[in-house]
Amino acid sequence: MVQKLGLTGTTGRQHPRDVGAVGLLLLLPILLIGGALSIPISLAIRNSDRKKERRFSEQMRRRGRTMSSESLMDRIHSSEGTIIREWTRMYKGPVRWWWTPNDFYKECPHASVDYVTMWQDDAYRPLLEWCWSRYTSPTTGEALLVELPKSKETLVRLRKDIDQMRLLDVPMAGKRQFSWFWGDRRVRSRPNTKN
Repeated sequence: MVQKLGLTGTTGRQHPRDVGAVGLLLLLPILLIGGALSIPISLAIRNSDRKKERRFSEQMRRRGRTMSSESLMDRIHSSEGTIIREWTRMYKGPVRWWWTPNDFYKECPHASVDYVTMWQDDAYRPLLEWCWSRYTSPTTGEALLVELPKSKETLVRLRKDIDQMRLLDVPMAGKRQFSWFWGDRRVRSRPNTKN
């Protein structure tokens, strides 16, 4: 049995390469080792994310910028304000939930699109910068960080109830769109990338 792998050459075209039985035998241990290493690495990343989120939550609590999930439920039932969910990765968490009493869509001077388009298209950078500086920035933002419940039942109920609310999903500042901001929680001026 011969397997063909598509490898990209210098022209950008894919050229299939024949990999014989020997090549497959050499490739198999690499795949098994990679699979075995991915489990502890993903657990370490998840642990690191949790620690960072706890520190961030504590920082916001000290600044008086948090609200309980019960308080958010009250706001949801009265259809008050907007929830902003800030995603650290494209399809995975952690996700920070923010609440603002403002109607985001009425106040926003930029066109809004779906979350995936915002993540992939630099044309929406002004929207993300405006949202970050106005609402989710630890230093200049005015939105309140929601302390999500530990109980899964309460979290499931909260997720169902947010359908009644104005909701915005955005990529987290510093992850994809704001490479100039990567790894630092302070506001910096962005270097001029256009010449």
